[in-house]
Amino acid sequence: MAEEIKRDLKPEVAEKYKLKTIRAGKYKFAKFGEIDLRLIDLKKADALVANGFQYLELKKVEKAEPSEEELAELAAAKEAAAAEKAAAKIAAKEAAAKAAKK
Repeated sequence: MAEEIKRDLKPEVAEKYKLKTIRAGKYKFAKFGEIDLRLIDLKKADALVANGFQYLELKKVEKAEPSEEELAELAAAKEAAAAEKAAAKIAAKEAAAKAAKK
């Protein structure tokens, strides 16, 4: 029975990066030397990308929609901030009016 040939990036690497313009495999790069993209770990992939390796691209992270509870908390925080700002504005006007009377 022949050993199965791995044809993709390691799962930990594929979770963070996607390949651009090439397939996973063994290549010889002028700047980076011989690399088998099927065998590199996440640390090596991060190092390659940090050094300008153009064939690995960060995957875009999809931002999850906020839950109704998170939206309610955000709205409450915005209202509290607006009320605090209004109170500070009133206090400043009152202080200015007192200072003008003196």
